[in-house]
Parts: sequence; structure tokens; C-alpha cells
Amino acid sequence: MTVMCRLVRRQMSHGNTRALASYLLQRQKSGLADPISSFPQTYFVSQKHTSKNVSHPPPPPQRNKYLSYPDMLQIRREEAQRTILVEIEGIKDSGGLRTFCEQFGRVKKYYLYRSSGKNFVLVEFENGLAKNSAINTCLHSKDPQSIPVTSPFLYYFHSETSSGNILPDSTKDLLSNDDLILQELQSLQCNEKSRLQTEISHLHKKSQISDLSVRLRFFTCHQLDLALSGLFSGVRALPFGSSLCGFGRNSGDLDIFLHFRKRLLANNNASKKSQLYFLTKASIKEKNLQLKLIGDLISIMLPGCTGVNSILSARVPIIKYRHSLSNLECDVNNSAASGIDLTHILWLMNHWDSRLAPLVFAIRMWAAQNNICVKKPGPLLTNFALTIMIIFFLQSQNILPSLHSLQNVKGAAPSLDPRSDLVFPDIKKIPPNMLLTTNSSKDGVDTLLFSFFNFYSNFDFEKQKISIYHGKAVPKVLDKPLEIENPVDPSLNISQNVSRDGLKMLKRGLQDARTALGDNYASLSLRVILPNVNLPPGVPLNESRPHSIKNNRYL
Repeated sequence: MTVMCRLVRRQMSHGNTRALASYLLQRQKSGLADPISSFPQTYFVSQKHTSKNVSHPPPPPQRNKYLSYPDMLQIRREEAQRTILVEIEGIKDSGGLRTFCEQFGRVKKYYLYRSSGKNFVLVEFENGLAKNSAINTCLHSKDPQSIPVTSPFLYYFHSETSSGNILPDSTKDLLSNDDLILQELQSLQCNEKSRLQTEISHLHKKSQISDLSVRLRFFTCHQLDLALSGLFSGVRALPFGSSLCGFGRNSGDLDIFLHFRKRLLANNNASKKSQLYFLTKASIKEKNLQLKLIGDLISIMLPGCTGVNSILSARVPIIKYRHSLSNLECDVNNSAASGIDLTHILWLMNHWDSRLAPLVFAIRMWAAQNNICVKKPGPLLTNFALTIMIIFFLQSQNILPSLHSLQNVKGAAPSLDPRSDLVFPDIKKIPPNMLLTTNSSKDGVDTLLFSFFNFYSNFDFEKQKISIYHGKAVPKVLDKPLEIENPVDPSLNISQNVSRDGLKMLKRGLQDARTALGDNYASLSLRVILPNVNLPPGVPLNESRPHSIKNNRYL
């Protein structure tokens, strides 16, 4: 029987926290260093909260219980380095692929999924040696026009009928369906006295990004690592954005920052100063040219990368492309490290208090369904700006700390962006009384949802700006309808494009939601603050919904 795995011309989340923490502990006991040492080291506290009807307080914060943001990146990057992505002809071939892969070593994870009418299996080996052994058996296509690139993007060809147990289909783990989730809320069986809190928890569970989706994001970044590492030692393609900090969904795009590290004296022991230096080209005045060349490499050489478009005239030049194998829309930049810092901040806040993520999902759903919020900057509020508003609200309730209060903690490390003064603290060194103070609230997420609408219904948007750095409202300095301070660069307003009509829609929506929930919100359904909640079965919830400012119901 002939078994052959070959490369053809086309080639070149969040997992279980306890398992990840156990893995990190084993690495620490083995004395293994963190290859992402340039990242600030941050440790987080997290806790589960009960509804306001439960009298006992939440447990005290536990430091060192959760992974830091840099450690999460390290573990996910190592997963990607042990992984291959294999296209198969049919789902039945997944059994034969499993048998074939296991001859090289133990396999930790299999994920079978379908995309664009094709079948793929993501395979994570227990170690890199097994992965490399599998790749070393691969062949190139006989097509003389194909570029013989070696990569972990493979095609499985079996000359005989496949044998072995067929893998379960994980395609559903890559889907996002708001209409289905909202219909599930209508029939959700729960204690009617706490319906709102139960529905918010259900929405969070069903909407959050899957482990498979996170793995595909890091694996897509790993492709760039491999392509660029020959010229740039230590280059890292780092994903950032909501999909990394706990607020992401399967349908989200993939933002990537290319971090090119230099070997400088400051990073080494001065007593071992080398007398050898790399010969390099003189600096290119047009840094955009570097990005364009990378874009050409992606377009010509890398399998699965289609529709490559280098947008070099933007404020932050980017390369946009679609990855057909991982089914992701990708944006790559090499100049905006602030995105990493913003993601780090959101990760920190999300793991400081476990109520933040469910609240974010509920409020984002409300804003999207009422056409108050959009994904891209424009006259309406963005998801990112709305998330900052939610964090600011929780700071006002002494649930989350201000960034300013964390800047004086001993052992704080600098930002990845050399232009930023922001530092990230080691939470192990934060005084325990500070942790207890910021986690003193016992309110359930249903109470916080109502309080959010009430808080911003009375907020003075005309005179005050929102600042999560200070954790309190400060006087506006810009002549803009809405001013939300960028926590990484305080001189920037992340809501600068929001128009007066956009702010008016937001304020009306906040007031209507507060009124709809009323004082007996705990027993109500989340659907009372969403439009078209009484549509007949089978009719999409967003049908006939306005999609522009001109015909929005709040104007």
C-alpha cells in the first residue's frame, strides 16, 4: 500500500485556562526561559461573581492564578510551531490522515473543519520533532510552474481507500450566528427571577471565540514567521485585537503586527560585548517600501493568501489579504505597536474581573442590533470605543483599576512601543489592599448592565471626556461631540469620527434601554432592549433594520 503526503502548487481563543496554566508551570519548573522576554510581565486576578441576590461576597482575588498576556502569546506561538494544516479530499480521509500522522509521534489535537467547499484538518503534534518528521516526508508537485516552497500547509493524498476512525467535524466552532443565539434566548430554560443574568451568560458562552479559531489565527501568523525569519532573525508576527483579549468572535478579522527585533548592546551583558556587527543596507527612507516588498512576498510565495492589497497611503500602512485556508481576513502592519499595547490593556482588564467579558458581549449585542455601533471608524461608535466606555464605567464602580494607579507599581516593564510612556505592572507586587478595593462590588452582571445604561444616560458628554487612564471623567480638550481618550496615546481621540447625530443616537439608545429594563430588570429578557423582538419564527432579527444614520429610529 502506498501512502503519500505531498505539497502541491497551492502551498507556499482561548483554550482551557487550567491546562495552559499547568503547562506554563511545568515550563517554569524546568527552568525554560520565555522567548518573548521583551514583553512586560503581567499577572492577573480573576473571580466568579454571583447575582446580587446572593449575600456572601465574592472570593478574594488570587494573584498568579491566570496566565499573563506574554505567557499566553508564548504558549499559543509554541502550539503553532508544532502544527500542520492539511487539506483532504473528503471527510472520510480524515481517518487515514490520523493514522499517517501518528506514525511520526503523539498527536495532541485534531480539528476537522470545512471552508469554501474544501476540507481541512489542523494537527498539533506533541513536539516539534514529530511535526518536522512529517514535513520531511512531503513531496512537491510535479507541475513545473509551481514554486517549491516548504511549509506546514499540506495536502494529503492517499492512493487507496482511507482507513481509521473519522474525525469529528468542528466546522461549527468557526461560525457566528447572532440570530440563532437570540432565538435560543427566547426558549432558554432558567429561573425566571434571574433570567437576565442567565441570558447574558448564555450569550457570552455562545458568542466567544473558539479554541480552533484562536489556533488558526496563530497558525496564520506562524506562516509569516517562517517566510521572514531567513532575513530577519527573531521576527515575530504577533496577532492583536479583540480576538486575543477575550472579547473576540469567530467572525472577526485578524490584525497582525510584524515585530522586527534588533540585537543591541542594551539587551546583552556589557562584559560580553561582541566585536562583530551585522552588515546591513542603509536605512530605507520610505519605510512603506519595506511593507510593499513583504506584500509582494505574501502575494507570490505564500499558499492560501489571496487578494493581497498593500494600502500604503493610510495613516497606518497595512497589507490586506484573505487567507483561504484558515478563512481569515488579515491586516498586517509593521509600524503600529500600539495595537499590542491596547490588546494587553484589554487582556489585563478582562482577567482582573470575570464580569467584564459577559457585559461587553451583552452591550455590544445591544449596540449592534440597534445600529448604534459599527466595526470600522465613522459617524457611529466603534466596538473598540464602546469597550473602552464599558471599562470606564466599571472603573467608576471601583471594579476595575485606572491605568494611572498601576503605573507606580514596582517592577513595571515598558511598552513594546518605544514611543509610548505606558508601563505594564507585575501584579504580584500590587498591594493586596488595592486588589480588594477594586474588586469590592458584589453586583451581578444583570445589575451592571442596568447600571451601565443609567450611568451614561446621565453622563455629561458635552463637557467631559472618558479616560480609562485616569479612571474618571476629565474636562474635554477637543471640540468633538464625543471624546474618548486613547489609553496608549492620550493626545488621540478614538471617537473623533463620531458625529453629533451619532452621539444623539447613542444617548437616545441608552435612555431607551434604561427605561425598557426598569427596576425589575432581573426577571426580564435581554431581548427587551433589542429591536424586532416579536418577529415570527424564522424571520431574521435584523430584517428591515436601518443600516445608516439617515433612517435610524433614534433620529
